Amino acid sequence: MAQIGSQSAETSPRKQLFSLIWPGALAAQAVHCAARLGLADHIAGGCNGVESLAAATQSHPVALHRLLRALCSLGVLKEDRGNCFHLTAMGETLQASHPSGVHPWAIMLGAAFIWRPWGRLLETVQSGEPA
Repeated sequence: MAQIGSQSAETSPRKQLFSLIWPGALAAQAVHCAARLGLADHIAGGCNGVESLAAATQSHPVALHRLLRALCSLGVLKEDRGNCFHLTAMGETLQASHPSGVHPWAIMLGAAFIWRPWGRLLETVQSGEPA
């Protein structure tokens, strides 16, 4: 990578800030959606192809496939050469019955009652009125 001053491009302040503002919200919503659909439970139960997962979750296969690939990029799932999806160790914690699971947190933290007020933060800061 090209050097910028004494910092590499990987650790530049610009890249650090982008790492905060870009993937965080998207990742939270992807994990929330996976939890709401019960994807970890379906995959753990042996249902791991796009078509079967789409049928089990009453989802659009192409749109679901995009979500599944996004979850792979986050390390929640992995895809094999046969286009089947499998849980990673992190993905296992998204199962509803996992003893140290995050399933309820993923549902709550991605819910509209959390996101809507944060989406109005600027308005709250400017007016002093709660969102």
